[in-house]
Amino acid sequence: MSLAIRVRCSAEVCDPAAMTTAIRRAVAESDPTVPIYAVATMEDQITDSPAVFARRYPLLLVGLFAATALVLAVVGLYGVISYAVVQRTREFGIRLALGAPSSSIRGAVLRRGAVVAAVGVLAGVPGALALTRLMRGMLYGVTPADPMTYIGGCVLLIAVALLASWIPAHWATRIEPVVALRAD
Repeated sequence: MSLAIRVRCSAEVCDPAAMTTAIRRAVAESDPTVPIYAVATMEDQITDSPAVFARRYPLLLVGLFAATALVLAVVGLYGVISYAVVQRTREFGIRLALGAPSSSIRGAVLRRGAVVAAVGVLAGVPGALALTRLMRGMLYGVTPADPMTYIGGCVLLIAVALLASWIPAHWATRIEPVVALRAD
């Protein structure tokens, strides 16, 4: 046997879980032999239902895979750009020895990183838009072409590309030109 109770809320307080003791007392007064167990709000009942879990589980897996793909993309992007900048340490040494300011070297590296990131974003967004149509049935509360998701992902990847360019360029321009020239 189940009992469902609807609670009317006042303007200040609306906590159905707080009514539990009053409901237990009322049931005990009407018949003390009736056991009371598994008291839960309707929100808790819906959240814990197998139907909701069956819908959330695939979404959880897709979200986990998406987060893993994002981390791999960020690490890969950082690694590639950082490696390309470190390979130019000798060039930076020559420029520094000839009197180029380190800020101009960092600016050139940042521009190149921004171009690489922009090309990647411009190539990746159409592919992502095409692939999200396959997942249309798994999305809830978000459209396949949600602009905030795409903007957030693009901004994150461009920021990582710029950071991946700036950090090695900053360190490369801080070393002595003679040491940079000897580097292979």
